[in-house]
Amino acid sequence: MVARSENVDSVYNFFCTECDDPEEGLNLKLLEKKVKKISRDVLWSNVDKSDSSKIIEIKRKIKQLKREKTTTFKGIDIKKIRIVAPDSAGMKVFYALTLIPRIIFVFARSIAHVIMFGISSIWYKNERQNSRKIEKKFTPILFIHGMSANQRQFDITRLFLEKHNDVGHVFTLNLNKSPFNNDEDASLEIYAQKVDDYILSIKQRYAKEGYDLKDVIIVGHSMGGLVAGQYAENQGKQGHLAT
Repeated sequence: MVARSENVDSVYNFFCTECDDPEEGLNLKLLEKKVKKISRDVLWSNVDKSDSSKIIEIKRKIKQLKREKTTTFKGIDIKKIRIVAPDSAGMKVFYALTLIPRIIFVFARSIAHVIMFGISSIWYKNERQNSRKIEKKFTPILFIHGMSANQRQFDITRLFLEKHNDVGHVFTLNLNKSPFNNDEDASLEIYAQKVDDYILSIKQRYAKEGYDLKDVIIVGHSMGGLVAGQYAENQGKQGHLAT
C-alpha cells in the first residue's frame, strides 16, 4: 500500500505543485511508469480513498496541459502521458463482479467479427448470375453499385424484378477489387471502362442467342450514378442517349 501511495504522491507533486524542479532521477520513462501504475490500480479498483482526490487533480492537470497543447512540462516531454480517474464504489463492485464475463464477451465478439467479415467477404465476392432465359422483347437492366459496396447491394432489387416476367434481364457487376474497400487507383474513367467492357459482354451474350442488342438500361446508386454518367458521355457506343 505504501508503494502505491508513493507513486500517487510523486506524480501529484510533479503535476500539481509549484515546484519547478522534478524529483531527482525522474524522467519521462519513470514518470510514464508511475502514471501507468496508477492507471492500472484505478482500472482494477485498487486505489486508496485518500489517494482519489489527488488522482482526480492529476487527471485535471494533464487534461489542461493537453488542451493547451503543452508538450514539455518541467523539462519533461509529457505528450504521451495518460491517466484515468478513480471509480465510484458502485463501479468498483461492478468491475469486480463482471471482469470475467466482460473478458469472455470481448473475446467472443472479436471472434464473431472475424467470422462475420470473413464469410461476408467470400459471399460478396461471388458473382451472382441470372439464370433467366434471355428474351429479345425486353431491354436488359444493368445496376451499378455505390462506393465501398459491390454488386450484392442490389440482391433484393434483383429478386423483386426477377419475379416479374415483363422486366428485362437484370445484370450487376463489381467495380471494386474487394468488398468493403475502395481501390486506391480507381477513378470514374477506370470504372466507366469496366462498365463498357461489361456491356460488351452482355451484347456478346445476347448475340449467342441470336439477338442484336441495341439498348441497355443503366441504374446507378450514388457513385454508380456518376460512373454511369461518365460511361454515357465518353464510352457509350449507342447513337442515342436517354436519361
